[in-house]
Amino acid sequence: MCHEPLNVSTKLHSETHLDKALNYIHNNYIYDINVVDIANYVGIDRTYLYKIFMNYKNTSPLQYLINYRLSVAKKLLIETEYSVTEIIYSCGFKDAPTFYKHFKKRLNMTPLEYREENINAL
Repeated sequence: MCHEPLNVSTKLHSETHLDKALNYIHNNYIYDINVVDIANYVGIDRTYLYKIFMNYKNTSPLQYLINYRLSVAKKLLIETEYSVTEIIYSCGFKDAPTFYKHFKKRLNMTPLEYREENINAL
C-alpha cells in the first residue's frame, strides 16, 4: 500500500497532530485507550491520524500504541520484580492472552524468558 506524502502546507499541522498524539499515548497508555480516543484528543479523524502515523512513523497508531506498551513492559521485566500479571495491567493490556500474543510475536519469547535472558546479561 503506497502512502502519498503530505503536502508542504499541511506538514506543520501534521507534525503538531503527531506530537499531540504521541504525548497522549505516552501519558495514557496504562488506560484502556484506542485509536478513536487518540484521534478525538488530537481533534482529527482516525483515518487522518492513520495517514500521519504512516507518513512519520511508518506504522499505524494502534501498532505504535502496542509497541509502546511492550517497550514499557520490557523495561519493567528487567528493572523490577513485578509479576508478569502486574506488568500486563500496568502497561494497559486488558488481559494476559493479548499481552502474551503480542509479546511472543514481537520478541519470539515469553515475558519470563525475556526477563531471565536480560537479567542474566546484566
